[in-house]
Amino acid sequence: MQNRLTLKEIAKKLNLSPSTISAIINNKPTCFASKKTKQKVLDFIQKVGYTPNLIARSLKKQKTNTIGFVAPFPTIDTAVLDIAIIDKTSWKKGYRLLIGYSYGDREKEEAILKELYSRQVDGIIIIPTGLNGENNFLRRLLTESFPIVSLTKIEGLNIDVVSPDYQKGGYIATEYLIKTGHKKIGFFGGSIEYFSIRERFIGYQNALKKYGLTLNKNITSTFFHQEDAKEEIYTECIKFISEKEKDIDSIFASNDRIAFLLIKAAKEKNIKIPGDISIIGFDDSEFVEYFSLGITTVGHPSEKISKTALNFLLDKIEGRRKKLKTVFFNPELVIRNSVNVRL
Repeated sequence: MQNRLTLKEIAKKLNLSPSTISAIINNKPTCFASKKTKQKVLDFIQKVGYTPNLIARSLKKQKTNTIGFVAPFPTIDTAVLDIAIIDKTSWKKGYRLLIGYSYGDREKEEAILKELYSRQVDGIIIIPTGLNGENNFLRRLLTESFPIVSLTKIEGLNIDVVSPDYQKGGYIATEYLIKTGHKKIGFFGGSIEYFSIRERFIGYQNALKKYGLTLNKNITSTFFHQEDAKEEIYTECIKFISEKEKDIDSIFASNDRIAFLLIKAAKEKNIKIPGDISIIGFDDSEFVEYFSLGITTVGHPSEKISKTALNFLLDKIEGRRKKLKTVFFNPELVIRNSVNVRL
């Protein structure tokens, strides 16, 4: 971020005092500037991309001992990492945790990042919404070497990454279905615009190819979003399993929540799981082992991921590391009762 304007430079360009600019930006009740002047200032700072604490940080070099965590959905952190471990461990190390969820909205994600930065957090752990780092403010922070750790790879961005190997997980799930005698394996999951979903889908395709099975696009579905209401996703589950019943002998669900809804949909349509159709999930979410059927799934070492991500971030914050690092954790197959051995 070269040639950034300071508060004084903005004041000079607008022929106003720095105190007036500051009062308008911070919406102080003691500011008596006219509406026209306020709008003039707000339009200008939006045009030049000025964010108050971007400047304050570079000038003051201060620490607040706070860390931000940003994710698309509250349900994601319980699958990829253990947010309680992040919170407890950071607290022991003298840091507080501030959490924000974008619900798949990229503009909201950017707003949350700006809010965390304006609160002068010392670093951020993020599960980004998109594939390619479309968040301009995230790019802006990285150009300033602001400490950020991502829990998925972001194409085109130089960023620290601590992530499950989603592609290998997709491969493992599909391979297990193949090795248990399944040949007509469907894929049902969220939109592949999310890195983690796309990687699972690629792993699924790679396994089919490795074992000489043809990808049948008619039995794959990757169009809906996780922010869609549960009722909408359930409707799609019923539609998919009803229409594809004769074409599939198994389904790789992109996460355990969807696997659960597919099983529920199958029951409603009198389709036996795993007798008629086998289902395998992904994430080994906390609720899965308590589900009566017991969903076979692919799990991540969430405790290791959590501690590694936090340690990566603190090393950056406290100046112990400058070079970027990427670590992928191997997934693990968790066999329960939702897959029928057809050999």
